[in-house]
Amino acid sequence: MKDQFTAMSREEVLSNEGRKELFNSHPLITGSVLLPTAPIREVATMARKSCLLRESGLVFIGKSGVGKSCALEMIESTLREQFPRVAIYRHDTHNQSIPSIRAFFKHFLATVGHHNVRGETFDLRAILVNSLIDSARLHGERMILLLVDEANAMDVTDFDFLKDVYNDLAQENVKLVTILIGQDPEFSQLFDKLIRMQRLDLIGRFAIRIVPFRAYRGSHDLEEIFEGIDNQIFPFGTGVTWTEFFFPLAYAAGFRLKNQVSSFLSSIETSKPAGLKLGSEIPARQMFSAVRSYLTDLALFDEPGMIVPEGAWEAAIEYAALTKAMAYMSARKGNTRIRT
Repeated sequence: MKDQFTAMSREEVLSNEGRKELFNSHPLITGSVLLPTAPIREVATMARKSCLLRESGLVFIGKSGVGKSCALEMIESTLREQFPRVAIYRHDTHNQSIPSIRAFFKHFLATVGHHNVRGETFDLRAILVNSLIDSARLHGERMILLLVDEANAMDVTDFDFLKDVYNDLAQENVKLVTILIGQDPEFSQLFDKLIRMQRLDLIGRFAIRIVPFRAYRGSHDLEEIFEGIDNQIFPFGTGVTWTEFFFPLAYAAGFRLKNQVSSFLSSIETSKPAGLKLGSEIPARQMFSAVRSYLTDLALFDEPGMIVPEGAWEAAIEYAALTKAMAYMSARKGNTRIRT
């Protein structure tokens, strides 16, 4: 992806002035570039199959901080590339929503880019369905793919409204395929509510396959991420890698973030308070926060024979509250009900 700094030469980027100018725009700082991690690839593969076979009812659930919204963003990008003839929409469920039929359809109309929100509920529903039908025909496939973020904030009425839209589209020979992603255990509680109400019609259409979106686990996942940071280029066309940007001298002498994985993992153990039990899952949000802190702090020590200061990873882990997040994630694990 090109950026506004491609006119800068490699030497300009790696100068002290250039690095200061570019720091606030660096993708690792802004989060504007997503790394294709193993957990994201796993769910993207399942999402592709669901779209390919036109099968609805796929749900990804994960704990807070594992990178669910980032995963959905990459799933959306991948599916748009692989299925250019399919109309794809991303619907963000509001966590603080007012339950009303009109509010649902108005929110959905905003998702599909339709600004006509006047009229009675029946009119809004007709406008929405007709817009989706027109979009499916325009794209070429008689299919709508709906990606729903924060699905744990949905209510039974939301599923009922989706069922109405599903049926209305089916009458026009347009298939609605939904992929939901939500936080657990909240989504499991919603699923249990559907079971207690015996709403198999809704489960069959929208939640028949519930799949866990896992956190990072072990050195293999982290090596892939750290190596990705070592290889990503910014700015585009300069050949400057993300790691090199922070330590140009040490990088030229062979420093690589990938080689820091074992130190990072051992520092997690030494950083945790006495008696605190940690699981094996590492949340994405706090992990990347620790990496950003580590790279920023260590940049002050850049030199060809750079020696990493003792406690550098521990300080970064403490700043990111990583061990706290891991302990919290582990504590909630026993309450999580995952159905595959």
